Amino acid sequence: MKEIYNILIKHFSGSTTDEEESIILGYKKNNSLEYESLKKLWLSDGKIDIINFNSQAAWEKTEHTIKNKNNNVFSNKERMLRIAVFAPVIIALLIATWFILNIMSQNDIQLYINDTNQVSKIQLSDGSSVWLNSNAELSYPDNFHKTERNVEIIGEAYFEVVGNENWPFNINTPNSEITVLGTAFDVKASETETKVIVSSGTVHVSSGDGDHNDIVESGEVANIKLSSLIVHSNVDTNFLSWQNGIFQFDGSTIHETVKDLSTYYKNQILVDSSSTFDCALTGYFSQVSLSEIIETLVLTCGVKAENDGDRYIISNR
Repeated sequence: MKEIYNILIKHFSGSTTDEEESIILGYKKNNSLEYESLKKLWLSDGKIDIINFNSQAAWEKTEHTIKNKNNNVFSNKERMLRIAVFAPVIIALLIATWFILNIMSQNDIQLYINDTNQVSKIQLSDGSSVWLNSNAELSYPDNFHKTERNVEIIGEAYFEVVGNENWPFNINTPNSEITVLGTAFDVKASETETKVIVSSGTVHVSSGDGDHNDIVESGEVANIKLSSLIVHSNVDTNFLSWQNGIFQFDGSTIHETVKDLSTYYKNQILVDSSSTFDCALTGYFSQVSLSEIIETLVLTCGVKAENDGDRYIISNR
């Protein structure tokens, strides 16, 4: 059991291997509440000993006080109870102080995890909307504070923020902070990098260390890391296809086309790795069935599309 906590320490420190990150992903899916609790503890005090406690015994003592939930949303009170159970005694005072100053004066924080292959939509209390791609995680309050609106995101999400000059909307990722007054934009945040593409309005972004700041306007992209920030023009016309099912191709290769299609149709379409193609596709598709797009590829590019029941495999004839 302690092995996963050793890996968690490396994960929170940003020093895991690809294999260890795969282990963390599995752990997060099965223990999302515990992961969020330990992450908050780590961030609140720099480095915390999350190894030397008996999680099973501690949890059994308090299990009767927690109601089982079957959906993907957990309240902040439940998360704080888990934190109190799993934290070492030495930081009990820190947790109590944080709880009094923050939780009791604010609304419950909800954690939504989209563990499906479908896009999920969350309506926030201010009227703003958030669409979550597969495996995305959004933390948000039941009701925003009167002076600011704060959420956290890991994964990919599309935001349509209700404008209010006196009520800034802040998005925190593991390596950046995004502030808007009212706009629409796509955010793709991993543990090491955040990508922001603005479709309307302007967005203020800053690196995790706070040393790099910039304004991102409509049609621009920001690539943000803990200590770097680069802004450039957006050339990806299909950056929102995963959310709206709209595709525009202009001389795209088969591989480029299928890569874009996969963001919306997921793993329902693949390219035979041994095949090469001499075709450039130009066309526009708006929420059409995958079979219609496959038919267009076959007729336009002369490819072969084999349906094995769950997916199409594109290859040469």
